[in-house]
Amino acid sequence: MTTIKEPTVNVPTWKFILKLIRFRPWPYFFNLLSLIALMLGQLGPPLVIRHFFDLLTNEAQAAFDLTTLVALLLVVAVGRMAGRRGMIKMNRPFMLNAHALLHKNMLGRILQRPGARSLPEAPGEAISRFRGDVWEVPLYALWINDVTANGVFLIFALSIMMSINARIALFALLPLGLVVVIANSAAGRIQAYRQELRKRSGIVTGFIAETFGAVQAIKVASAEDRVIDYFDTLNEKRRQAALKDRLFNEVLGSIFQNSGNIGTAIILLLAAQS
Repeated sequence: MTTIKEPTVNVPTWKFILKLIRFRPWPYFFNLLSLIALMLGQLGPPLVIRHFFDLLTNEAQAAFDLTTLVALLLVVAVGRMAGRRGMIKMNRPFMLNAHALLHKNMLGRILQRPGARSLPEAPGEAISRFRGDVWEVPLYALWINDVTANGVFLIFALSIMMSINARIALFALLPLGLVVVIANSAAGRIQAYRQELRKRSGIVTGFIAETFGAVQAIKVASAEDRVIDYFDTLNEKRRQAALKDRLFNEVLGSIFQNSGNIGTAIILLLAAQS
Protein backbone atom coordinates (compact mmCIF):
# COMPACT_ATOMS: atom_id res chain seq x y z
CA MET A 1 0.00 0.00 0.00
CA THR A 2 1.48 3.31 -1.04
CA THR A 3 1.05 6.39 1.09
CA ILE A 4 0.26 9.74 -0.42
CA LYS A 5 2.89 12.25 0.58
CA GLU A 6 1.59 15.75 1.11
CA PRO A 7 3.45 18.42 -0.87
CA THR A 8 5.02 21.07 1.32
CA VAL A 9 4.57 24.65 0.17
CA ASN A 10 6.62 27.21 2.03
CA VAL A 11 5.57 30.66 0.82
CA PRO A 12 7.01 33.65 2.70
CA THR A 13 4.36 35.79 4.33
CA TRP A 14 5.40 38.93 2.46
CA LYS A 15 5.10 37.19 -0.89
CA PHE A 16 1.67 35.83 -0.02
CA ILE A 17 0.44 39.29 1.05
CA LEU A 18 1.96 40.87 -2.07
CA LYS A 19 0.10 38.47 -4.37
CA LEU A 20 -3.12 39.20 -2.48
CA ILE A 21 -2.60 42.94 -3.00
CA ARG A 22 -1.81 42.48 -6.69
CA PHE A 23 -5.14 40.69 -7.19
CA ARG A 24 -7.00 44.01 -6.66
CA PRO A 25 -4.32 46.72 -6.38
CA TRP A 26 -6.37 49.89 -6.92
CA PRO A 27 -8.59 49.72 -3.81
CA TYR A 28 -5.48 48.99 -1.75
CA PHE A 29 -3.54 51.86 -3.34
CA PHE A 30 -6.31 54.44 -2.84
CA ASN A 31 -6.79 53.18 0.71
CA LEU A 32 -3.13 54.01 1.34
CA LEU A 33 -3.50 57.48 -0.17
CA SER A 34 -6.61 58.13 1.91
CA LEU A 35 -4.85 57.07 5.10
CA ILE A 36 -1.85 59.30 4.36
CA ALA A 37 -4.18 62.26 3.68
CA LEU A 38 -6.06 61.54 6.91
CA MET A 39 -2.90 61.30 9.00
CA LEU A 40 -1.22 64.37 7.50
CA GLY A 41 -4.46 66.28 7.97
CA GLN A 42 -3.91 65.99 11.72
CA LEU A 43 -0.83 68.21 11.36
CA GLY A 44 -2.81 71.01 9.73
CA PRO A 45 -4.80 72.45 12.68
CA PRO A 46 -1.80 72.71 15.07
CA LEU A 47 0.26 74.54 12.44
CA VAL A 48 -2.61 76.90 11.64
CA ILE A 49 -3.20 77.56 15.35
CA ARG A 50 0.52 78.33 15.78
CA HIS A 51 0.36 80.93 13.02
CA PHE A 52 -2.83 82.31 14.55
CA PHE A 53 -1.08 82.98 17.86
CA ASP A 54 1.85 84.44 15.96
CA LEU A 55 -0.65 86.76 14.30
CA LEU A 56 -1.94 87.87 17.71
CA THR A 57 1.59 88.65 18.86
CA ASN A 58 2.52 90.43 15.59
CA GLU A 59 5.11 87.74 14.77
CA ALA A 60 3.26 86.11 11.88
CA GLN A 61 4.63 86.04 8.36
CA ALA A 62 3.27 88.63 5.97
CA ALA A 63 1.57 85.98 3.81
CA PHE A 64 -0.62 84.67 6.62
CA ASP A 65 -3.55 86.79 7.70
CA LEU A 66 -6.73 85.73 9.47
CA THR A 67 -8.58 85.00 6.23
CA THR A 68 -5.75 82.80 4.98
CA LEU A 69 -5.67 80.82 8.23
CA VAL A 70 -9.44 80.23 8.16
CA ALA A 71 -9.16 79.08 4.53
CA LEU A 72 -6.35 76.71 5.47
CA LEU A 73 -8.44 75.24 8.28
CA LEU A 74 -11.29 74.62 5.85
CA VAL A 75 -8.97 72.97 3.33
CA VAL A 76 -7.49 70.73 6.03
CA ALA A 77 -10.96 69.77 7.30
CA VAL A 78 -12.14 68.89 3.79
CA GLY A 79 -8.96 66.91 3.16
CA ARG A 80 -9.40 64.90 6.36
CA MET A 81 -13.05 64.15 5.57
CA ALA A 82 -12.11 63.07 2.05
CA GLY A 83 -9.34 60.86 3.42
CA ARG A 84 -11.65 59.21 5.96
CA ARG A 85 -14.35 58.62 3.36
CA GLY A 86 -11.85 57.24 0.86
CA MET A 87 -10.42 54.89 3.48
CA ILE A 88 -13.87 53.53 4.34
CA LYS A 89 -14.93 53.23 0.69
CA MET A 90 -11.76 51.35 -0.29
CA ASN A 91 -11.56 49.03 2.73
CA ARG A 92 -14.69 47.05 1.91
CA PRO A 93 -13.98 46.28 -1.78
CA PHE A 94 -10.45 45.11 -0.99
CA MET A 95 -11.60 42.93 1.91
CA LEU A 96 -14.49 41.33 0.01
CA ASN A 97 -12.42 40.65 -3.11
CA ALA A 98 -9.68 39.08 -0.99
CA HIS A 99 -12.26 36.96 0.86
CA ALA A 100 -13.73 35.71 -2.43
CA LEU A 101 -10.28 34.85 -3.80
CA LEU A 102 -9.19 32.96 -0.68
CA HIS A 103 -12.49 31.08 -0.37
CA LYS A 104 -12.32 30.07 -4.04
CA ASN A 105 -8.72 28.86 -3.83
CA MET A 106 -9.21 26.99 -0.55
CA LEU A 107 -12.38 25.25 -1.70
CA GLY A 108 -10.81 24.45 -5.05
CA ARG A 109 -7.84 22.83 -3.32
CA ILE A 110 -10.14 20.70 -1.15
CA LEU A 111 -12.01 19.47 -4.23
CA GLN A 112 -8.70 18.54 -5.91
CA ARG A 113 -7.65 16.28 -3.03
CA PRO A 114 -8.61 12.59 -2.74
CA GLY A 115 -12.08 12.09 -1.30
CA ALA A 116 -10.83 10.15 1.71
CA ARG A 117 -8.32 12.88 2.56
CA SER A 118 -10.10 16.02 1.45
CA LEU A 119 -9.38 17.81 4.72
CA PRO A 120 -5.89 17.59 6.24
CA GLU A 121 -7.31 18.75 9.59
CA ALA A 122 -10.45 18.30 11.65
CA PRO A 123 -13.65 19.77 10.17
CA GLY A 124 -13.87 22.29 12.98
CA GLU A 125 -10.34 23.53 12.30
CA ALA A 126 -11.15 23.80 8.60
CA ILE A 127 -14.23 25.89 9.34
CA SER A 128 -12.14 28.16 11.56
CA ARG A 129 -9.68 28.66 8.72
CA PHE A 130 -12.45 29.53 6.27
CA ARG A 131 -13.92 31.95 8.81
CA GLY A 132 -10.98 33.35 10.77
CA ASP A 133 -7.95 33.17 8.48
CA VAL A 134 -9.84 34.54 5.49
CA TRP A 135 -10.75 37.57 7.60
CA GLU A 136 -7.34 38.14 9.16
CA VAL A 137 -5.14 37.88 6.05
CA PRO A 138 -6.56 40.87 4.08
CA LEU A 139 -6.88 42.77 7.36
CA TYR A 140 -3.15 42.27 7.87
CA ALA A 141 -2.55 43.74 4.40
CA LEU A 142 -4.58 46.81 5.36
CA TRP A 143 -2.59 47.13 8.58
CA ILE A 144 0.50 47.57 6.41
CA ASN A 145 -1.19 50.70 5.05
CA ASP A 146 -1.79 51.87 8.59
CA VAL A 147 1.88 51.41 9.45
CA THR A 148 2.96 53.19 6.25
CA ALA A 149 0.64 56.14 6.82
CA ASN A 150 1.71 56.46 10.45
CA GLY A 151 5.34 56.28 9.32
CA VAL A 152 4.81 59.20 6.93
CA PHE A 153 3.03 61.09 9.70
CA LEU A 154 5.92 60.38 12.09
CA ILE A 155 8.48 61.73 9.62
CA PHE A 156 6.62 65.01 9.09
CA ALA A 157 5.72 65.43 12.75
CA LEU A 158 9.24 64.66 13.92
CA SER A 159 10.74 67.09 11.43
CA ILE A 160 8.43 69.84 12.71
CA MET A 161 9.26 69.01 16.33
CA MET A 162 13.00 68.94 15.60
CA SER A 163 12.76 72.37 13.96
CA ILE A 164 11.12 73.74 17.12
CA ASN A 165 13.20 72.05 19.83
CA ALA A 166 15.40 69.03 19.10
CA ARG A 167 15.95 68.20 22.79
CA ILE A 168 12.24 67.94 23.57
CA ALA A 169 11.62 65.95 20.38
CA LEU A 170 14.25 63.35 21.25
CA PHE A 171 12.96 62.93 24.80
CA ALA A 172 9.42 62.53 23.44
CA LEU A 173 10.61 59.49 21.47
CA LEU A 174 11.57 57.58 24.61
CA PRO A 175 8.07 56.06 25.09
CA LEU A 176 8.23 54.85 21.48
CA GLY A 177 11.34 52.84 22.30
CA LEU A 178 9.54 51.36 25.32
CA VAL A 179 6.63 50.30 23.10
CA VAL A 180 8.98 48.59 20.64
CA VAL A 181 10.70 46.62 23.43
CA ILE A 182 7.41 45.53 25.00
CA ALA A 183 5.91 44.54 21.64
CA ASN A 184 8.90 42.38 20.74
CA SER A 185 8.93 40.74 24.16
CA ALA A 186 5.19 39.97 24.03
CA ALA A 187 5.14 38.58 20.48
CA GLY A 188 5.66 34.96 21.58
CA ARG A 189 2.97 35.16 24.27
CA ILE A 190 0.49 36.71 21.82
CA GLN A 191 1.10 33.92 19.32
CA ALA A 192 0.68 31.22 21.97
CA TYR A 193 -2.62 32.67 23.23
CA ARG A 194 -3.92 33.12 19.69
CA GLN A 195 -3.06 29.56 18.69
CA GLU A 196 -4.75 28.19 21.81
CA LEU A 197 -7.87 30.21 21.09
CA ARG A 198 -7.91 28.96 17.50
CA LYS A 199 -7.53 25.38 18.67
CA ARG A 200 -10.37 25.64 21.19
CA SER A 201 -12.64 27.39 18.69
CA GLY A 202 -11.99 24.64 16.15
CA ILE A 203 -12.83 21.93 18.67
CA VAL A 204 -16.12 23.61 19.60
CA THR A 205 -17.08 24.14 15.96
CA GLY A 206 -16.21 20.55 15.06
CA PHE A 207 -18.21 19.19 17.99
CA ILE A 208 -21.28 21.18 16.93
CA ALA A 209 -21.01 19.79 13.40
CA GLU A 210 -20.61 16.22 14.67
CA THR A 211 -23.54 16.64 17.06
CA PHE A 212 -25.90 17.75 14.30
CA GLY A 213 -24.67 14.86 12.16
CA ALA A 214 -25.43 12.30 14.87
CA VAL A 215 -28.73 13.55 16.25
CA GLN A 216 -30.46 10.20 15.82
CA ALA A 217 -27.66 8.26 17.51
CA ILE A 218 -27.73 10.66 20.46
CA LYS A 219 -31.48 10.29 20.85
CA VAL A 220 -31.33 6.49 20.64
CA ALA A 221 -28.64 6.39 23.34
CA SER A 222 -30.49 8.98 25.47
CA ALA A 223 -27.20 10.88 25.66
CA GLU A 224 -28.60 14.40 25.38
CA ASP A 225 -27.51 15.42 28.88
CA ARG A 226 -24.02 14.00 28.45
CA VAL A 227 -23.61 15.74 25.09
CA ILE A 228 -24.71 19.06 26.59
CA ASP A 229 -22.36 18.63 29.58
CA TYR A 230 -19.43 17.89 27.27
CA PHE A 231 -20.36 20.85 25.12
CA ASP A 232 -20.35 23.05 28.22
CA THR A 233 -16.88 21.72 29.10
CA LEU A 234 -15.54 22.54 25.64
CA ASN A 235 -17.14 25.97 25.73
CA GLU A 236 -15.62 26.71 29.13
CA LYS A 237 -12.13 25.88 27.85
CA ARG A 238 -12.74 28.10 24.83
CA ARG A 239 -13.97 30.91 27.11
CA GLN A 240 -10.83 30.68 29.24
CA ALA A 241 -8.60 30.78 26.15
CA ALA A 242 -10.52 33.76 24.73
CA LEU A 243 -10.35 35.56 28.09
CA LYS A 244 -6.57 35.13 28.34
CA ASP A 245 -6.09 36.33 24.77
CA ARG A 246 -8.38 39.34 25.17
CA LEU A 247 -7.00 40.34 28.57
CA PHE A 248 -3.40 40.18 27.40
CA ASN A 249 -4.19 42.25 24.30
CA GLU A 250 -6.12 44.81 26.31
CA VAL A 251 -3.21 45.19 28.74
CA LEU A 252 -0.80 45.70 25.86
CA GLY A 253 -3.18 48.16 24.23
CA SER A 254 -3.41 50.12 27.46
CA ILE A 255 0.40 50.27 27.74
CA PHE A 256 0.75 51.43 24.13
CA GLN A 257 -1.95 54.07 24.48
CA ASN A 258 -0.65 55.41 27.77
CA SER A 259 2.86 55.63 26.33
CA GLY A 260 1.54 58.44 24.14
CA ASN A 261 0.23 60.22 27.24
CA ILE A 262 3.65 59.81 28.85
CA GLY A 263 5.24 61.37 25.77
CA THR A 264 2.85 64.32 26.02
CA ALA A 265 3.70 64.74 29.71
CA ILE A 266 7.42 64.74 28.90
CA ILE A 267 6.90 67.43 26.27
CA LEU A 268 4.91 69.62 28.69
CA LEU A 269 7.45 69.28 31.50
CA LEU A 270 10.44 70.06 29.26
CA ALA A 271 8.57 72.95 27.59
CA ALA A 272 7.75 74.40 31.01
CA GLN A 273 11.43 74.27 31.98
CA SER A 274 12.35 76.03 28.76
